[in-house]
Parts: sequence; structure tokens; C-alpha cells
Amino acid sequence: RLTNRVIIAALDSGSEVMLVAMKGAVSRDTGFLEKHLNKRIRVFSREDAGAAWVGPEGRMDYPKKGTYIERLIRGQLRKVGRVAVATVARFLEFGTSKMPARPFMVRSFSSVREQVLEIVVARIKEMLDKLRS
Repeated sequence: RLTNRVIIAALDSGSEVMLVAMKGAVSRDTGFLEKHLNKRIRVFSREDAGAAWVGPEGRMDYPKKGTYIERLIRGQLRKVGRVAVATVARFLEFGTSKMPARPFMVRSFSSVREQVLEIVVARIKEMLDKLRS
């Protein structure tokens, strides 16, 4: 559908600005988290709406020194000693009992939210003007 293409293009432009801001603000101790920040766009065609998600890729495992130990937990073989990237991002954003918070997601959002909104609106207007002519 035509409206889906307009929504995707607008959200893609806006979320790219957010992604660049987030990558610039993240702690670079190992660089792993910065490499695994990404964006996803979803269109809800029944409502002519969409959403953009920008943040850590949750299914990627953060590398830990040493070997992984496989252990039987509740009848399933699981790898022990692995931490998801989304978990590491949460620890950095909010801190832990042993580590102060180093927020990068909220700070990034606050710094570029007006710019992202302007970009999304401008992109929608631009694409609709092209369709009219």
C-alpha cells in the first residue's frame, strides 16, 4: 500500500537520527554494545500508523571471557554465563547496586526528539506532495 511506504520512509528517516544519537552517547568500554544498536520499523496497516523501535538487539549475547558451561536447567540444556545485550544496556542505563547509571538511551531521546518529529513530519509532507503532482 502507498500509505505504508510513506509511513516506512518517514519513520526510517527519523529513527536513523535517533540511532546515530544513541550510538554517539553509549559507553564504549568494549564497543560491542555500540555495534549491536539497531532500529526496526513496524506498520499497522489497519490504522495507517507505524512505530519505530531503536535500541539494543536483545537476542545477541554479550561476549564474556572464558568458556560457556552448558547445564541442564528445568529439563532444557542452557548456556550459563551469557548475558543478552539488552540486559547490558539496561544495566548501563539504570545502573546496578555495584555500578552507577550511565544513561545513554534517555539522554539520546531527550536531545533529538524535536528534531526527529520535524524530520518525520517533513518526510511525510514531502512524499505526499510528490504523490499529488
